[in-house]
Amino acid sequence: MSHIPTGATDSLAVLGFIDADGRRRSTEHTQHLTLEWFRQYFGAGLPEDAATADRGRAESGSRKVLSTFQTEGKNSVWACWLDNLQPASPGACTIIETVIWSSGNCVKRIGFRLLGVVPPDPRLSGIDDMIQALGSLHAAVTQTTPRFEFVRSEESVRKLAALLLDEKRKAPVIVLSTRRNGKTALDAKEVAASTSGLARVYVIRYEWTRPLTRRIGNKLAVFGGSVRVYLPRLRKNEDPQRHKLYLIRGWTEKAAAQTWGRLRILVAEQSAERYRSQGSQIPYSTVEMEVITSRRRPGSVPVRLQSLLEQIGVQVGTGLTWAKRRVASAGRALAGVRRRTVATDRESSRFALASVRRKLRESEQSRRKLSRQLSTAQRQLVQLEAQNKALKESLRRESARAKKLARLLARHQLPTKWDDIIGWCERQFDGKLLLHSTVSRDLHRARYEDVGVAAVGLHWLAEHYRLGRLNGRGTDLRGAIPDGQGVHNERCGSDSFNVDWQGRVQNVEWHLRKGNSRDPRHCLRIYYFWDPTLEQVVVAGMPTHRNSPR
Repeated sequence: MSHIPTGATDSLAVLGFIDADGRRRSTEHTQHLTLEWFRQYFGAGLPEDAATADRGRAESGSRKVLSTFQTEGKNSVWACWLDNLQPASPGACTIIETVIWSSGNCVKRIGFRLLGVVPPDPRLSGIDDMIQALGSLHAAVTQTTPRFEFVRSEESVRKLAALLLDEKRKAPVIVLSTRRNGKTALDAKEVAASTSGLARVYVIRYEWTRPLTRRIGNKLAVFGGSVRVYLPRLRKNEDPQRHKLYLIRGWTEKAAAQTWGRLRILVAEQSAERYRSQGSQIPYSTVEMEVITSRRRPGSVPVRLQSLLEQIGVQVGTGLTWAKRRVASAGRALAGVRRRTVATDRESSRFALASVRRKLRESEQSRRKLSRQLSTAQRQLVQLEAQNKALKESLRRESARAKKLARLLARHQLPTKWDDIIGWCERQFDGKLLLHSTVSRDLHRARYEDVGVAAVGLHWLAEHYRLGRLNGRGTDLRGAIPDGQGVHNERCGSDSFNVDWQGRVQNVEWHLRKGNSRDPRHCLRIYYFWDPTLEQVVVAGMPTHRNSPR
């Protein structure tokens, strides 16, 4: 595999980025930890003076290490580049580079970047390991212990919800839920260690998932051993597709490994996106070019280092965009033109100055216009992509409903007589749905003509409605039921009533209905209530309106 030439980072894609403050750490100790980490992947032959030499270089097999160092007074910048950490496929290369900015032997800021050249085949192997390596480098240099936090109280639920909805949050939050036995599908310690600096990790116990759902909305719930990644700028009840939910099928090792790989790539992509929008690190090639230039012009060393430190400070502190930096560069060029022309001809210099200013204004106006057009196009593209995704998801759901109904009808022969309803419910919905003792009497007098429609309603209560209640849903299940042939789930209103149930009085205020006629042959009513103790649906009356003639 050929190495990437120094300074050719324009051909690289940013795969992950971590920006960390120095926290008053020693420059020498931080450089030592970084080189020790590089030595683990590079092997023997790493130069001893890599932390202090103006330019260092070492190669071992298909691996290469470059380092550069620039100092002026108390300020210094040290950068190191390590490529081909793990050979992938032909034509691919992965690189980790670090840039440390110090003042007075105290680290002010540290930046880490994971880059890659991806071959025509986008399935680049080894990326998962490189993302994990990026997290371990951050933990080693910042001397932080990767950890996760437990959510097992009302107060911890409140704090987690506040963190998720915080508009200033920049890093993703990974939430692993447990099953009833208290176990998670992924190893929380491994998740925290591999995403150090890239994301925060929480483990929420089974009994506290519903309180969290009430705070952030049903669409963004995490439950039953699943894992969800909450990205920054989260809002209640927004599109859940943006905040990925992973259901580890069967909890097999293969499914867990696949989920874990997708998680690592997702958090790294978010850090790379943050890097592209903020421009928070000077590339290694820029630092090296400053060193080369200063060596050619010894007298300009302080000026060039000060310029480099200003670039780092501007990029870290304000996130100045590329276009603004170009405008600032044009301003410096304008000042140079002024100095050169005044010495020769004042009149011609004023003319040249005015021409440069005019071109600069025209360039700035053109840049602003193009920027507005680009922003508008990007917003339209995002809207169209969202609409397309919503349409695809709607079509997928409708297709799934149709297939599910077809499988249901093929697998379960729906009853055609009221005398068969009780036995059918006992066989199909054991442990899910119960019939009150009064239902048997009602069915003997039943005159409603479409027994199949009533059976579809009972199936929806036993399967879909019960599952929704177990997942914390309730009144949002009202309205037309999927594939219910016109059956709606609504409150009883003034027709609510009480029944005796297991030694207590139970109010019945919900029913499935079809038709507005009082004719018992065409009016379907299935009255029911939810028993939270048994976690079952109890049917209190059917199949006609309670006020219908008997």
